[in-house]
Amino acid sequence: MVGMRSLLSSLIRHINFHGLYMYRTITINTRRVICTLNYLLDIFLVLEYYLTMTTFIKFLAVVALIFAVCILIVKAVESEERSECLKWQRYSETIEDFYLTAWQADQCESYKVYINAPVY
Repeated sequence: MVGMRSLLSSLIRHINFHGLYMYRTITINTRRVICTLNYLLDIFLVLEYYLTMTTFIKFLAVVALIFAVCILIVKAVESEERSECLKWQRYSETIEDFYLTAWQADQCESYKVYINAPVY
């Protein structure tokens, strides 16, 4: 911050020294312009910090949203697989020649749904 202020003041002195000023107020009220530029610089630095934090917060929100969506997808798939196992359990009780394949048996075993049916 101090480096930027000294840079601005040396720039304004350079402009005054060479007579390459754009506004009459720079030569007449150099101190006032330096103060005004310092205040503007402070405002811009605060805005830059705010925008950077806002971008960081947006990034965190997007990451949290993606994480939440992934968790919801996993939970939905697990719920669907468990409901399939319960459906197959009902089928094994009502259908005489009902059987399971190996992947169906593994799926139901992982959800601790035990089906009384042969595995082929």
